[in-house]
Amino acid sequence: MGLICATLCLGCDAKQTRGALSTPSIKRTPIFDSIARSPDYSNAIVAADKDLPGDVWTTGPIRVNESRGRRLAPIAKRILEEARPKLKQMSEVELVHCLKVQDGSGFVSGYIADEIYPQGNEMIIAEMRSRPEQERRTLLGLAFDGAYLDTGSQGSPTSVDEIVREIASSQNSGGVHP
Repeated sequence: MGLICATLCLGCDAKQTRGALSTPSIKRTPIFDSIARSPDYSNAIVAADKDLPGDVWTTGPIRVNESRGRRLAPIAKRILEEARPKLKQMSEVELVHCLKVQDGSGFVSGYIADEIYPQGNEMIIAEMRSRPEQERRTLLGLAFDGAYLDTGSQGSPTSVDEIVREIASSQNSGGVHP
C-alpha cells in the first residue's frame, strides 16, 4: 500500500499534471473589454451596475436584482453592436484571440459581464463559422488552448480548443452549430 501511495505521489507531480492541461502563453485581446473601457461606456456601467433603492429582486432560490439587469442590458447591447463590424474585419486567428475566457481577467464584472462575454463569444464564434472552409482550416495550426470560454453563469463549460477544432474541421461554412 505504501509503495502505491509513494508511486502515485512521486510519479505524477503537480507540474506534470498541470503541463498536460495548461494553456501556452496566448496573447488574448478581448475586444469587448477594450470597447467597455471607453469613458462613455465605463461611466454608464458604473452608474448602472449597483443596487439602488426601489430595485426589484427575484424571490427564487437565487436572489437576482432584475432592475440592475434591465439597466445594464442596453449598455451591453451597445458594446456588442459596436464590436460586430470590427469582428468582420479580423482574421480567424484574431477572432480566436478575442474570445473571452475564464481567466479572472476582464474589464467588466458582475451583471454586465454575464451580458457581454457569453453573447460576445457567441458573436465571435458565429463570425468564425461564417468564414470559408479554407480560412477556418488555418485554425488547425494553432497551439492547444485548454482555457474555458466565458459562457456566463448558466453556460456549460467549453474549451477554446474544442470550439476551434469543431469550427476548423466543419465541412459546412456558415452553418449553425448543432
